[in-house]
Amino acid sequence: MTRPAPLPRTPSPYTGHRIDRRRRIGARWSERPGRAEATPGDVADPGVVTYDYNELGFRGPSFRPDAAWTAFVFGESDAFGAGVAFEDVWAVRAARAVGRRRGVAPEDVQVLSFADEAASNAHVARMVLTQCGAVRPDLVLVNFAEETRTEGRARGDVFTAGPWLASDEAAAMARGASDEDGLRTRMEERLARGRAFLRFCTRPQAMLDALQQMLLVQNALAAWRIDAVAIARRTKEIFARATLEDPVLGPLARQLDEAFLPRFRPTRLRWRNDWSADGQHYGPRTHAAIARRVVAHLEEHRPDLLAPPAGLEVPRAPLPARRIVEARRADRTPATGPAAVDPTR
Repeated sequence: MTRPAPLPRTPSPYTGHRIDRRRRIGARWSERPGRAEATPGDVADPGVVTYDYNELGFRGPSFRPDAAWTAFVFGESDAFGAGVAFEDVWAVRAARAVGRRRGVAPEDVQVLSFADEAASNAHVARMVLTQCGAVRPDLVLVNFAEETRTEGRARGDVFTAGPWLASDEAAAMARGASDEDGLRTRMEERLARGRAFLRFCTRPQAMLDALQQMLLVQNALAAWRIDAVAIARRTKEIFARATLEDPVLGPLARQLDEAFLPRFRPTRLRWRNDWSADGQHYGPRTHAAIARRVVAHLEEHRPDLLAPPAGLEVPRAPLPARRIVEARRADRTPATGPAAVDPTR
């Protein structure tokens, strides 16, 4: 019998929708939100948010094959950390908290993010299979995307499709693109195919696709015995009675393990007026609240994941009981968009 090929020693490089990031693989570089090139002064200024890309084309530090403990992050803009510092991203905070509870020295904790802005669940599933198929991390954190998105291929390039393609601005951008290297032709093809997807992708269809992709991620990681936890904005709809009783969707939704996909909604943890630097995404306080809620979920459902190895004593400052209780009640706290009251206060 033929033996399987050994795993590569490094994750795979970026293969997402941004051509500029693919072209700069092999070098470290930085940009500001909005894709303006970051200056060395921007990078050095702690008050300026920059996206610092590693040699593989992903946001965050360079890969260290000798790291004692490694966490992988997958997802869309919230996991990418749109408009916030990398260290403030909820998944980075949660991963470092787990590493600390495991007794790993901070300098030995490696957090690699494969998240991408505007990513779809199709992209998330592809990245999980690609990167965890290359390198086995100790922990995986996933931020599933809105359901009405997908990714496709056109003329060898990957592109994302979502509700933004229905806008007049998207059509104007395609019409006004330079035809150098066939750019306008590619953009017009993506626009046409993306709009065809939106006509096809009704809410029931989107839910079906999302459940299939979530189960693919959950079951692949379980088969590889990789510890993982995920969050999703629309858990209310995923686990609603109408979904669970649906003859097509119900059998899928009931297979989602609560230890993997908590039932809480991250949108309910949003702090009042806490916005990122781009004014559209979660701010740092909301990211911190989500990280605390994820760790509280692990305390309840996966205490083994937070336990240090046998014989290792890890000093830990006690967390006020009030915060633990309120974190677990967060999914029941009323909230209305950006004016939501901070549930962790």
